[in-house]
Amino acid sequence: MPCLLQLFPKDHKAIYQKGVVQKEQGKYIDALQSLNRALELYSGDPAYFSSRGEIYAATSMHAYAVKDFGMALDLDPENIACLTQLGIIYVEQKDYPNA
Repeated sequence: MPCLLQLFPKDHKAIYQKGVVQKEQGKYIDALQSLNRALELYSGDPAYFSSRGEIYAATSMHAYAVKDFGMALDLDPENIACLTQLGIIYVEQKDYPNA
């Protein structure tokens, strides 16, 4: 029986969910590939940027994480999780005015 992504290879929601599962499994490279693909297909969901930002933050790629959390906040300015993640990154970098 074919999986959903074989039937609908451009289903950005399914690709995003695959990336989330990969992220939770610690498969960050695979997760980034999936999330990048989901964002290529649809860049209007802040969760896509937020999830990718979480991977960047977890792998100490803070500049990329800040950019992705910023993109998520452009789409959803009230996103508490992104604001919190940004604050944590800024504190770790001793950038207290932005924290």
